[in-house]
Amino acid sequence: MADIIGPGAIVGLKYHDNLFLNSTMIPIVHSMSDFRSFLKESYNVKAYKDVPTMAVKPRLLLISRNGSRSITNELELKKLMEEVGIQVIVAEPKTTSNLAKFAGLVNSCRVMVGVHGAGLTNQVFLPDGTMMMQLVPLGLDWAATNCYGEPATKMVLQYLE
Repeated sequence: MADIIGPGAIVGLKYHDNLFLNSTMIPIVHSMSDFRSFLKESYNVKAYKDVPTMAVKPRLLLISRNGSRSITNELELKKLMEEVGIQVIVAEPKTTSNLAKFAGLVNSCRVMVGVHGAGLTNQVFLPDGTMMMQLVPLGLDWAATNCYGEPATKMVLQYLE
């Protein structure tokens, strides 16, 4: 019997790793990139295209949380990022959110920042090569690395904590 860490899903017959698909473990060769493409296609998320102009500010998605593990100076952080020329979108994913709409929002950003938690699972909708930044509370190093850090690098995202 496997240990259950929390709510989740195993898509297929075998568990490969957190937010990861090991192509050597399946009969038809598919990669995590293929799975991410499948999710984006399923939710009608359009491919993100860089706009090659300096007039457009880079977009950063700040995953907001209420209660535990919230960023206490979130407004000041947003203001500081805007002062250095970043367009900041603050969003709090909820179970009642329209997933297709939220996936499109995530896909339109070059950076996603958030405190360790389920909202960071939305990294599957980030375009390849973009940045996922995780703020790690004291004592959650192992969970942060294993749940979101390693998966981010396996998804061809830049990762910073």
